[in-house]
Amino acid sequence: KNLERGLPWIILSDAEAVWEYPEFVLLESQGKVFRPFLFGELGHTDLSEPSLAAESALDAVIGQMIIGQASAAVISKSNFGELSAELLGETVPDTFFWNGCTRVDFSSA
Repeated sequence: KNLERGLPWIILSDAEAVWEYPEFVLLESQGKVFRPFLFGELGHTDLSEPSLAAESALDAVIGQMIIGQASAAVISKSNFGELSAELLGETVPDTFFWNGCTRVDFSSA
């Protein structure tokens, strides 16, 4: 796909600390990354206390839908990232793991 030049990256993270890194502060101030503010507190649907897991579930689904519709994705090696990139039976064509920037091979996943 041909993307509009200067289109910002959407950054989804379950850690607020990401936004404190000087690189992200700079990129956000330049409008190169977009930080969506969704509905609940940050949490894990499978690791958090039940009340936080329930509150963060909607954000998790929305995050997966955003990644699933992307033209490209850089993900962590996790079920969340991999499932998101394959959401709804469609595979994001250019998906890479952030650590080492290796292309994800969905044929063996």
